[in-house]
Amino acid sequence: DLQQANDELMLMIAERERTEAILAESEQKVRAVLDQAFQFIGLMTPDGTLIEANQTALSFAGIQRADVVKKPFWETPWWRHSATEQERLKDAIRKAAAGQFVRYETTHLSPDGVEHIIDFSLKPVRDPSGNIILLIPEGRDITGLKRTEQALRESEERFSRLSLAAFEGIVITGEGIVLDANQQLAKMLGYELHELIGKPVLDMVAPEWRELVQEKRRQGDEGPYEHFLLRKDGSTLPVEVRGQALPYKGQTVRVTTVGDLTQRRKTEEALRASEEHLRLAL
Repeated sequence: DLQQANDELMLMIAERERTEAILAESEQKVRAVLDQAFQFIGLMTPDGTLIEANQTALSFAGIQRADVVKKPFWETPWWRHSATEQERLKDAIRKAAAGQFVRYETTHLSPDGVEHIIDFSLKPVRDPSGNIILLIPEGRDITGLKRTEQALRESEERFSRLSLAAFEGIVITGEGIVLDANQQLAKMLGYELHELIGKPVLDMVAPEWRELVQEKRRQGDEGPYEHFLLRKDGSTLPVEVRGQALPYKGQTVRVTTVGDLTQRRKTEEALRASEEHLRLAL
């Protein structure tokens, strides 16, 4: 009857409003996590439409969220300076949408026209059935790292100045012993800088990861690859490292950069939690 139909309609409206509220809450949580990251992080559909970008990425390009959301990623300001990079991005999106993790170095221009080198990746996100529902674009400005490597080749003094200003941890090792490091690495691990000098590098690696790290170093693997470091207080830190053999103070050493993956892990966890929350509510 009419009353029953009206009741069913009201239930449908209430259910839709509840679903929309859950979606809004999930979006706010994911955005809050994204905005805490120092890396450039976003979310987009498998066809390359950007649906979210964190404040770090927006601030780098001097743009607003409304300038880029709901647009093809390759048409956003980060990529407009180069048709070649736009085509590389389109190809990367096709590969990621097919399930492949894609990573390469590219360039972005800051608002003042300065070219920055970006370590860029695309990671596919799957639902419980294995279908790819999202892509996570992530970028790190490694311009300083590249300059630091060049400075190390050219001038030890210049390297020292640049490594102090580096955002990532940097450690120089010889025969498995820490010869030098920067303040950022000491801060990440909870040490004073002088406490790291002379320390066996494997002592800074979580025990269950030491065999892997030792093998990577033996092979001369430049990475990047992921593992966990051991902080002074005994806690562990997820990191991504890349190493390279370079001349330093008359000998060949291994220079390793260390990136903190904590925020990336939090972002992925927030996405999984939001998806599960929504799935249970529907």
